Amino acid sequence: GFLQRPNPTLDGGLTNRFYAEFSAGDENIPFGVVGSTNMKLRVDFSDDSIIPTDHNFAKLSGEINLRVNTFLQRRFFPNTLDVKLVGFVSDGFLPNYLYGALDGSFSYFTPFGGFKSLQNRQLEGEHGVGIFWEHNFRTVPFELLGMRGLARQGTGIIIFGGSGRTWIDENRFTPEIPFFGRYQDSWRHEVGLSINNLFGLLRFDAAFRVDEPGFHFGVSVPRIF
Repeated sequence: GFLQRPNPTLDGGLTNRFYAEFSAGDENIPFGVVGSTNMKLRVDFSDDSIIPTDHNFAKLSGEINLRVNTFLQRRFFPNTLDVKLVGFVSDGFLPNYLYGALDGSFSYFTPFGGFKSLQNRQLEGEHGVGIFWEHNFRTVPFELLGMRGLARQGTGIIIFGGSGRTWIDENRFTPEIPFFGRYQDSWRHEVGLSINNLFGLLRFDAAFRVDEPGFHFGVSVPRIF
């Protein structure tokens, strides 16, 4: 059968921390069904001079989602560009169970906002940054090709991409905490093409690695608006 990787050992000790969150903008709809413009920031802080804790650190993390109308803006459903920017940075000894992460896909389910070519994994780290984008051309490509049947069904074309990486200080790697495959000490890039709203049911995503050879096919929820 399939051999699961061992679970990494967690940093021990007591961790008490304060945190504060700030959010603004539209409601963030899961799985990218509807685009939105919003932002979210969070600060985590732990200091043994203020509260009992074995780990002194500060962590700042945030996410910005941006929806922009691009071409054919007079249409009821104009072409749109969606961008998601994710970042996190820390100072001090951040326990590994509080590391930030850039998302991947859920096997063959590839929603917007993560690496579609990264299957069943995340990229973890003390610091990280990622940008994910997609442009929805809606039915325009099929209209230009004279494929009116697909256009009338609402079938469209989306192009997408993603870039990002995380960082972990090299002195954090020990035989007890080897981070089995969850950390990549380099940038990761991908681009791809989607057939959106095929028969009104599914979205098919084909993602290609740019930094090295690789391909992943998946399905996700159609981008409706």
